[in-house]
Amino acid sequence: MFENLIFQNFYIRGMNDIKKPSFFYFRDYQNHEIDFIYHRGEIIIPIETTYSDKISTEEIRNFRKFFSLHNQIKYGIIFYLDKYKELNLDNKKIYALPYYLV
Repeated sequence: MFENLIFQNFYIRGMNDIKKPSFFYFRDYQNHEIDFIYHRGEIIIPIETTYSDKISTEEIRNFRKFFSLHNQIKYGIIFYLDKYKELNLDNKKIYALPYYLV
């Protein structure tokens, strides 16, 4: 449900762009998973959603794995129920955003 809310907002906003965005997800054989991969032109952003006010170590592990496979990507986003914060992860940024900023 929470994932659908996030996805719908990104999808609706992207429909007005000349270059329409594509959405994918990431999952590997070790069950590392990223909910959405937003892709538009040269922009690729991994996005996680969690209906929690805490960011789990599992979510951090998932980003670490994704970043290790896609070194050109410099940041990711987590939507969650707490306030804005920036996390540094292996020279990459994770922007933790409150869900109402979607």
